[in-house]
Amino acid sequence: MDQGSVGVADLPAAAVEQILLLLPPHDRAAASATCRTWRSIEISSRLLYGDVTLDGHSLGPADGDGTARSLGSWLAARLEAIQHFKLWTPYPLDSLAGGVVDLLASANKLASLQYVSSDQGLPAALGSLAKLTSLRALQILVPGDGGASLALRARDISKLKPLRNLRAMRLSVAEIRGGLPTPLLKAWSRLESLHITSRFRMAGESLRHLTSLRRLELDGVTLSPPDASVAQGLKQLTHLALTPAREDAARWQELELWPALQRLPSLASLHATVDLLSLMGEDGTLGGDAVEGGVPEGILACGHLESLVLPMVLSQLPELRPGQLPALTSLALPSSLAERWPASWCLHLPALRRLDLSGAASLGRALPREFSALRRLEFLELRACGLEAVPAPVAALPALRRLDLGINRLAGLAPGPYLAGLEWLCLRQNPRLRALPAELAAAPHLAHLDLGECEALELGGADVRVGKSCLLLRFAEDSFTSSFITTIGIDFKIKKVLIDGKWVKLQIWDTAGQERFRTITSAYYRGAMGILLVYDVTDESSFSNIRNWMRNIEAHASEHVVKALVGNKSDMDESRRAVPYSRGQALADEYKLPFFETSAKSNANVDEVFQARRRPMQPFAGLARRRSDAPSWRPAHASLHAPSLSCRSFV
Repeated sequence: MDQGSVGVADLPAAAVEQILLLLPPHDRAAASATCRTWRSIEISSRLLYGDVTLDGHSLGPADGDGTARSLGSWLAARLEAIQHFKLWTPYPLDSLAGGVVDLLASANKLASLQYVSSDQGLPAALGSLAKLTSLRALQILVPGDGGASLALRARDISKLKPLRNLRAMRLSVAEIRGGLPTPLLKAWSRLESLHITSRFRMAGESLRHLTSLRRLELDGVTLSPPDASVAQGLKQLTHLALTPAREDAARWQELELWPALQRLPSLASLHATVDLLSLMGEDGTLGGDAVEGGVPEGILACGHLESLVLPMVLSQLPELRPGQLPALTSLALPSSLAERWPASWCLHLPALRRLDLSGAASLGRALPREFSALRRLEFLELRACGLEAVPAPVAALPALRRLDLGINRLAGLAPGPYLAGLEWLCLRQNPRLRALPAELAAAPHLAHLDLGECEALELGGADVRVGKSCLLLRFAEDSFTSSFITTIGIDFKIKKVLIDGKWVKLQIWDTAGQERFRTITSAYYRGAMGILLVYDVTDESSFSNIRNWMRNIEAHASEHVVKALVGNKSDMDESRRAVPYSRGQALADEYKLPFFETSAKSNANVDEVFQARRRPMQPFAGLARRRSDAPSWRPAHASLHAPSLSCRSFV
């Protein structure tokens, strides 16, 4: 998205600092002239007034009225188009917020509003917000620890009763005295998502009126359990996230709510968390009684749960009996539990697909052999688990698609069935990792590899540093860098070229030269219309490996693919040359390939290579055009737009 900035040169020292996002380019001049008190306007190329953000955080007390007037004329002309509005008006500019809301209410077209208010101004602003009866989503947030100094009264929150079209509501304040009034909940019968961060007691009985509710998130709220009739009214509730009030945190396992979970027929996701600050002593450590106990029986008996997140204060997992949590597909455990992983949790979770055990420092020593029984597991997170090797039970998992091994002490990978279907692998922050693991060759579907912050990693191996990436950079962007960055898997660049009076968009894929990536890159040969085989004229081994690459291409690429042989780094001193021109030409003649010697550094013959390769590709132009009319094959991790005429080629 194109973004720019228009400054207003003649602003006073106490200038208003307001930001309106997603302003179309043709309105830049008008905005600059109209809003003379704005310091800057951030602009994008979006053509519709979809979203507007107004930030008056640094407005002075005297600026409010004038700003409202200048802003009003701008908004008035665009009320029909504005759908989403974010408004932040700290005290004492709450009157400005009221004026803006009144103006938005005059058109009553707004779909969603995020209102960040001051402690003092919110009760008065609720009356203005009630005029926005078109709203389907409303967020009211008070900065700080849940609006630490603000206590709303039930009669204040009752002002929002006219918002009968609400589908999603989020409210963050310190306290709601008197709770949510029943008439208000009746008015919100269409509500599908309710998220409240506040201190108050909420009777389960009051939820019977929210018959459309699908998501309920309560942070700091004391919720009494719903009885059977209320649970029947909540038959559509699929997600419940609960952080008990601070006074209830130490005895959260005893909450009466847990046995009532079985009465919620559609409940599929439960996130149970605890406010750790409320459990800490003066010395900053958790009290001994705060981490006692395990998972409440009421949670284990909830047979329809599919996703479960447990709080960090638990000290043990009970033995899981057959028939408990039979539908569970996703589980996130705190580190204190992951280090005490009972074998029964491996044997009796047949549907488990996703598991997060991050932070368990001794997991590598504690993982039972039975862990390999989780044969359907597809997503596994083992970050910061102190691993020095991939545990054998993990390596035996046949269905893994995504594996996070970041922040460990791995020096390599282990062989095993887990590599066969792996698509995403994170090895970030493994300081003992010195080379790319050779085991990656057994991961043919790997599309994403994260090696960030592996400080000891040295990238070397066959056919590396021959200059393929530099050749591509010179051709596509006419630039050169001497900095060496090894290609990990696949990279690509796109350049438009003119062939027979028609523009062709070349998609040029830069493959990793390392042997361990050969099984990855060979999968990308299908459908390629041209391939460059590049060696380094100063490196005999890279030249010798051309025959291996040819065998790989013949096995995986189309028989009609256009190929060329390129000896790179021809600018190097002749004393360093290991492969004479005549040997390169002889090998090219053997395979009936065009031959070039190039230098990405001096730009010698670079354009000639691609020009010569494009001409033999012209017979395939019709094929490329037909491909553009239908969904074309492309790597899962690339996002490309099909042009009217396109060719894909490799280096």
